[in-house]
Amino acid sequence: MKKILIIAGEASGDLHGSNLVKALKEQDPSLDIYGVGSRNMREAGVRMLADASSISVVGATEVLTHIGAIYGVYAKLKRFLRDERPDLLILIDFPDFNIMTGKAARKLGIPVLYYKPPGLGVEKGADQHHRKARAVHPGGVSLRGGPLPSHGNRRAVRRSSARRCGRVEVYP
Repeated sequence: MKKILIIAGEASGDLHGSNLVKALKEQDPSLDIYGVGSRNMREAGVRMLADASSISVVGATEVLTHIGAIYGVYAKLKRFLRDERPDLLILIDFPDFNIMTGKAARKLGIPVLYYKPPGLGVEKGADQHHRKARAVHPGGVSLRGGPLPSHGNRRAVRRSSARRCGRVEVYP
């Protein structure tokens, strides 16, 4: 049974994550999906390791007042990565937290996919997203706005995904 860990720390990421999980479960109902998110992902069938509300904070003052909870969730995810060895880690936006978690997964040899929510175009936000995804995994795949592509070589993944979900970026 394939095991996936998905992390979305914001409300919009939770919504996109739930849609992604539904599409994945349609393709393979046997997937075992764990994650950090909120109500939408929980309702989509994700086994929650933590609620995103405990780590979704804005501003330096709020981060400092919640640093214990943030670190606690991060430590729990690192243990999960080490002990459970998911087949894939999917990160949805929430860059500061997700980049740390993605790097931890990468050190363990766990593939990382940085999912670009639909609507992120070629403006400044897309360039920032590209840099964030590269920080996690320079050779990784960033998928924008649709279900995961079927496995195969990079060129085939790029072509099939462009037809089904808009755009997949393969970073050199």
